[in-house]
Amino acid sequence: LLDCFITAGEGGPTPMPSQGYAGTEGGGSTSGGGSEAVQRRYMLNQLSHTYLTSSSEESLAGYITHSNRVAYPLFGALELSAWTGHHSWQAAMGLPGASSVFTHVYRTPSDVLRFMAGMHSFARLSAIPVLTAFDLHPYKRIVDVGGGTGALMTAAAALYPHSRVTVMDLPHVIHTAQEHFTAPPYVSDPSVLARVGCHGG
Repeated sequence: LLDCFITAGEGGPTPMPSQGYAGTEGGGSTSGGGSEAVQRRYMLNQLSHTYLTSSSEESLAGYITHSNRVAYPLFGALELSAWTGHHSWQAAMGLPGASSVFTHVYRTPSDVLRFMAGMHSFARLSAIPVLTAFDLHPYKRIVDVGGGTGALMTAAAALYPHSRVTVMDLPHVIHTAQEHFTAPPYVSDPSVLARVGCHGG
């Protein structure tokens, strides 16, 4: 996403050509008229650094990447489905004859990681509002069925330290989560993660 704007140390902003953006120095146009293209400089503000760089603990990079590869093509085919009365996800995904959209989502190990990273980043963003919508302090055990990477239960362990929290999911999902989502930037406090139980089944 915007990782290219991260510079070493306290270096300056990243230079990028002005072609494709409105205006140049002196009011000229980059699309014609003989004006000479100039270099403009761009840099991240705090909000974009927080949500749009992959190294941030609050990054939405995984969710945006997943949406770009899966969700947006499906929405692009929505009008066709409405007109024809039939689903059109095979055409949208370029998978004629496929039996399930998840054939595409889980096609390769990298696809699985992309999907899980997307769900992880969205779960982290929404975890606090979800877990505080009701007071869960009276409950001694909290279980997230289909909990994926454990992002929601990691937040629950921090919010409700006296509760036993558990993630339940398919065995291969639990294995992938433990292998790829137990270190920064996915986890900021390993001591909290250590309190999250996992059960594959």
